[in-house]
Amino acid sequence: MGIPIGSSGVIKQVGNYGFMTNIDMAEASALGQAPGRTGGVAGSYIQNLIIGGDAPRPARVTKKTVEYSVTSYVGYDKIAQALASGWKQSAKVQFRAARQSKLSKLVFVTIRGVKYAWRMRAEQYNKIKGFASNIGFKEASQNDADLVYGATFPKPPKIGITITGEGGMDNLSTFCDPTKIDDLKEGWVLLDPGNYGNS
Repeated sequence: MGIPIGSSGVIKQVGNYGFMTNIDMAEASALGQAPGRTGGVAGSYIQNLIIGGDAPRPARVTKKTVEYSVTSYVGYDKIAQALASGWKQSAKVQFRAARQSKLSKLVFVTIRGVKYAWRMRAEQYNKIKGFASNIGFKEASQNDADLVYGATFPKPPKIGITITGEGGMDNLSTFCDPTKIDDLKEGWVLLDPGNYGNS
């Protein structure tokens, strides 16, 4: 899966978008589709695999014949080939630009080679930014065009902490780089293990 960068036509590789399909192997191969597991059904997920999520998503193409009609995702490097062989593009690549706002911060952690991004309220960000390197999240910039939003896999662990401030007690939670779980500072607890294993 790739997304266009600017107006130059350059494509940025983001990851491998995973989905279920029932089209035949010849059509799947022509669209740039490949197995999401190594070694068959019981194998491990391939690296940089992204399942579900809001954005980005690959382009989709449709083919209609007398016998059937099928719509499926197509690799960014296979679109021209698909169109030349009778497919019609039904949806363009969907992606989001990395933008910050006054009310929230766009942050991310890198997990299984994927930049998993989410928005954090500015108020919360200011309270926990001192833990950023320990938790493993980074503030996104405009150059982070390869961010992934809302994926069900990989999904980072979620951690929480109770902080005492001027207004009383604050219960805060955020996603965490899984490689940081065993070295969290005192006070942080694991709330959700996430989903980033091999199956």
